Amino acid sequence: MKFFRSPYYNAALNLAFEETLLKDTNEEFVLLYVNSPSVIVGKHQNSLAEVNYYEVIEKNIPLIRRISGGGTVYHDYGNINFSFILNAPGNNKVDFRKYTAPVLQFLESLSLPVSFGKRNELLLDGKKISGNAEHVHKNRVLHHGTLLFDSDLDVLQNTLKVDLLSYKDKSSKSVRSVVCNIKDYLDGVNIDSFIQKFENWLLHTLSATKSELTSEQINSADNLAEQKYRTTEWNFAYNPKYFLEKLNYYNMVPIQVFLSVEKGKILLAKLSSESRDNGIREILTMDFKNVFHDFLSIKNHLKTNEFFIDMDEHFVNSYVKLFF
Repeated sequence: MKFFRSPYYNAALNLAFEETLLKDTNEEFVLLYVNSPSVIVGKHQNSLAEVNYYEVIEKNIPLIRRISGGGTVYHDYGNINFSFILNAPGNNKVDFRKYTAPVLQFLESLSLPVSFGKRNELLLDGKKISGNAEHVHKNRVLHHGTLLFDSDLDVLQNTLKVDLLSYKDKSSKSVRSVVCNIKDYLDGVNIDSFIQKFENWLLHTLSATKSELTSEQINSADNLAEQKYRTTEWNFAYNPKYFLEKLNYYNMVPIQVFLSVEKGKILLAKLSSESRDNGIREILTMDFKNVFHDFLSIKNHLKTNEFFIDMDEHFVNSYVKLFF
């Protein structure tokens, strides 16, 4: 087994590393990486229904879909991600207990009161510190998970605060849990020393060998990140068909919004309001059919209207928010 610790903090690239090593090699890998602030949604989820999209946009946090199922998670510099990419002949490829065992044992070695939860999560003193997900490709399996060491839990909670009543769909829904940071249970341990301890444990326990990726593997992952993990088509258009029905407000005046969206594109948009605001009146006359339902696409479409072309970005954004 090879061990690779990614020097990159880019979520799209690190997810692309996982997929590249899973599908383009027959070797077994264990990966460790840390991402800059980002939201990672499960493959079968409605990405917009799983997050506070206003918070994501205002903080410029990338929203990225992974290839595994499960719920939505928040990554930042205080969160550690681990991945096991293994050959798995036979029928029992999905085994959360088996693949989380080395992680659980490592945490136990630090005298932490950890346990395996009912939803395949790892718990510390009864609170969630690790979400886990798996993806099977032919006779290989990717198991990856998170470890909350010193994450900004306020941003995590605000980012993953959702409005499920407004979205109607058949997607997989996240189950929110009470979370905590591992750092709060360890004295005098910073994230760098924690990661190093974790790395040493994995190298010893799994008899792994430190390795660097080849230039071909890095280039392949870089291309995959650009062509898949950074695209609207993957991150939004892969959403199941859904309806958004919501009462929004502009300058305290109600705006009734109804959207029908399929493959990420708006099929039908009905907005109604008694507002006398000129921007709202312009929006009510516009056709949004086949526009992608994401912030940038809506914004670009508004700017095809002369009224919005030279408008200050802050005010344009306030109109875009009406669609979410």
